[in-house]
Amino acid sequence: HKLISWETALNLRARVSHLSKWCGDFFYASSPLMIEKKIDARLPRLPVLVKGKIDRVEQKNDETKTKILIDFKSSKVVGLKNELQSVQILIYSWLLELNNIHISDAGYLCVTDKETKWLRVEQLSIQKKLIEKIVLVLSSLNNGHPVKPVAAKSGHICKSCSVRDICRKNEWMLDKSAW
Repeated sequence: HKLISWETALNLRARVSHLSKWCGDFFYASSPLMIEKKIDARLPRLPVLVKGKIDRVEQKNDETKTKILIDFKSSKVVGLKNELQSVQILIYSWLLELNNIHISDAGYLCVTDKETKWLRVEQLSIQKKLIEKIVLVLSSLNNGHPVKPVAAKSGHICKSCSVRDICRKNEWMLDKSAW
């Protein structure tokens, strides 16, 4: 009925094919515990509410009852080498922990027209450390102190970053003596 273009239909079909195979292999031994649920909590010692929408939490149907946090991505996620690349999963696992749901495995499920790939976030235990860093930075800003951008030492100016005016990375790069 011409509700979508042929190109869109073929793209969806290609993605669903890869996703179906992955799901068949992954979900056969688990049950959904949570699907697209909004969750929130206040940061420690600050009046800041952190909100998120959990794509999916699965619970294995074995004696371990392992809980797996899954965040779906419709594009490729490149590398998960540090907490910045894993920040969404780490914050979601912290939010779930506050709601008495202990996540022991988590990652991004990247679904493209070429493949479906699971990228595991290895260090879930650093979630509390990340939250403390966020609290420290926000407290410093609240007290009027400048905050060094996380990526300042790399020398790359983030042209497409939506918070570059707040970050003031250009200023940090010009005055390297400040860091």
